[in-house]
Amino acid sequence: VRESFLRELFPVIDSFDRFFQSTGPMTDPRLQKWMDGIRAVYNSVLMILRNNDVKEIPTRGLFNPKFQTAVGIETRNDLPPNSIIRVERRGFVIGKKILRTPEVIVSKRSDIVE
Repeated sequence: VRESFLRELFPVIDSFDRFFQSTGPMTDPRLQKWMDGIRAVYNSVLMILRNNDVKEIPTRGLFNPKFQTAVGIETRNDLPPNSIIRVERRGFVIGKKILRTPEVIVSKRSDIVE
């Protein structure tokens, strides 16, 4: 039951992540107060996860199919092949159990012949 409840928070976190990615800097102080309130709610949701020993799966460096799901590929000659470019959806673990794998975009190179 506990894991089921925690999993139900993931779409909420996804919605917050998309919201924060779509907003730019706030110049209006009234809008900034709204943003601060929204961020406080977001941080409260993340605190629920932390209080239940849920941790985010790291998504830096090279792609690891044991812990991450590649949902796209982009050509990037400035990075090694299979580098994680960005995270489309965060993933989480509780202890050693994966609750949700992160979905990532990985690099490929056009200047290396396979």
